[in-house]
Amino acid sequence: MKDFLKYALIGGGLAWLFFSDQIKAALAIGATAAPPASPAPADTTTPAPQPAALDTTSAKARLLAAASKDPAYTAGQGTLNIWQWNYYYSQIRGVPGPDATAIGFADGATRVTVDEYWAAMTGHGLGAIRRRRTHAGSAWGF
Repeated sequence: MKDFLKYALIGGGLAWLFFSDQIKAALAIGATAAPPASPAPADTTTPAPQPAALDTTSAKARLLAAASKDPAYTAGQGTLNIWQWNYYYSQIRGVPGPDATAIGFADGATRVTVDEYWAAMTGHGLGAIRRRRTHAGSAWGF
């Protein structure tokens, strides 16, 4: 029985030595009350302009839905540069977006709305999403 007590005290001491912060937090030893948080300031930014109502299954709607989660989209009043639009285009299509000069823009840093970007893409035949044919899909008739 003496050995058990000895090893229990040694183990407890080592546990306290290595894990005292976690033990104090778990037991709330030495915890102080946090000061009350001040209310968050009201949001004074204007919302990003939304294009006309879109079909949620269209590629343009999926592009807009993905881009609208980006803080740069709301900060830019509903605009992104060509490189940013190409990133979301590649997320939806699975292929990289074209170079800015290939779709009629002089510079990739040009900020455009989704409507301007989509008009440039469809004007060059790049806007449509095609279903990928796979061997499994062909076998099952998809």
